[in-house]
Amino acid sequence: WVPLSPLSVAGVVCTLSGLPLAGGSWTGGSSAGRSWAGGLSAGALTVADRAVLINLVARLHPSVLLPVAAALQRVDPSRPAIGLALALADLAALRHHLLTELEPA
Repeated sequence: WVPLSPLSVAGVVCTLSGLPLAGGSWTGGSSAGRSWAGGLSAGALTVADRAVLINLVARLHPSVLLPVAAALQRVDPSRPAIGLALALADLAALRHHLLTELEPA
């Protein structure tokens, strides 16, 4: 298991359903979260992409989890992928909480 950090993703362009998830303009979780939220809202990302998105959330650097969660919570509630967006947002927030709790005092 290797967590992805903003620096390790900096030169890489990952695509899922033709949507760029991260690339050379990577500035942290807010840009990834906005990309994913836009893809979910536009229908470019669907439940079929769920496993890959969960895997990406599981590998994100802890510093970007809360911005990703915040962006995903802003997906339009009338879109079909709102359930997936909220589940991913909850996963990111929970993972951040757990990692914070496990940090040495």
